[in-house]
Amino acid sequence: AAIQLLESEKGFGESGIWDRAFSTWMKYDPDSAIEKMLSIKNLSHRHHALQAIAQQMASTDIHAAIEWVDTLKDNDQKTALNKILYEGANSSPMVVAEYINGLEDGEFKQEITGRVAKEWAESDPEEAIKWSDSLDNKLRDQALSHIASEVLDLDSERAEQIARKISSAEGRQSLMEQIGRLQMTANFDEAVRWMGELPEKDRASAWRGAAKEWVALDPVSASQYAMNTEDPKIQEQLVDALSYSWPRIDPHAAANWAQSLSGKSQSEALYRIVDTWARNAPQDAAFFVQSSLEGELQEKMTRRVADRLMKNNVDQAAEWVMTLDQGETKKNAYRDLAQYWLKRDSMKASEWIARLPDSPERDSAVSALINNIERDDPETAIIWAETLSDPKTQLSIHNRILKQISDK
Repeated sequence: AAIQLLESEKGFGESGIWDRAFSTWMKYDPDSAIEKMLSIKNLSHRHHALQAIAQQMASTDIHAAIEWVDTLKDNDQKTALNKILYEGANSSPMVVAEYINGLEDGEFKQEITGRVAKEWAESDPEEAIKWSDSLDNKLRDQALSHIASEVLDLDSERAEQIARKISSAEGRQSLMEQIGRLQMTANFDEAVRWMGELPEKDRASAWRGAAKEWVALDPVSASQYAMNTEDPKIQEQLVDALSYSWPRIDPHAAANWAQSLSGKSQSEALYRIVDTWARNAPQDAAFFVQSSLEGELQEKMTRRVADRLMKNNVDQAAEWVMTLDQGETKKNAYRDLAQYWLKRDSMKASEWIARLPDSPERDSAVSALINNIERDDPETAIIWAETLSDPKTQLSIHNRILKQISDK
């Protein structure tokens, strides 16, 4: 009667009620439920019913469920078998494992392989490893990755051994990174010694995970090690981890440390640190940039802070750029602010520019405004050009706009 009601109401057929109806029916009269499913003509309704039946059978007796699949027609066979294997992978991974090689290649086969490996590894990782040898290379690597991840917390040494069996560099690297983090959690000195004994192809991956964990636990000692190590690859891993994570904990300490670096490492680390700092406390980051940095580095970081300030509060950004020392950095900041503001609120940006006193910085902002409007409104652009304080710039822009007008 319930199924008749579902069939009579057009909107019910696609809902979870349909699945639940057959799941319930299977518990007290499976033969009738199966007989009804086989008689359904609507393909969508039949699919929902078949999946509900297959799921219920898999949870009761997976062997009987798989035998039942052989009684179905081709399309129904595939739907039912996939559902049974999917459900059985958790409760009966050893049974499902026997059918994986017979499945079509694709995402479903990969997903089932991962589920089987994960569940089997919980009860018997060694047997799961033996089973993985029966799979092709890609599936074998996937299975080993899941097995290693399951044993990692209990036996990191065994997880490392499993990881080395993986032929895929990507799969092995991910695991070695996890193991590196775990080793660093246990003991800094032992982790460093262990990573020093790894093959070169695995050392970088382990250090990537270890560096992140070390910085999270003790950024000061991690920064000291980064400064003293003679291995450039290890230093690079630690500098990357420090510049990404330390500013979230103590941005001022991270920035002071980054200043002790040299060359490209210093510039890249400071950029990340100042960027993170400016997201959370733009005024503090701005003060650091202006009081502690100089030259090209200061200019680059000023633009980074200005960008963050503009996105947080454009009025505050306008107040801040006025406090900068005279020079190219201040001119560039005015130009960047004008460009950003004009795209979001051209009227308010124009009013701000109009109030600025004559100066090279105002000229920089006016030039940005002119660039923004000269194609669509050249007459207004000429009027703005006449307000420039530098006669040469004024004449150059004036002639450029007149040429555009004549070309039209």
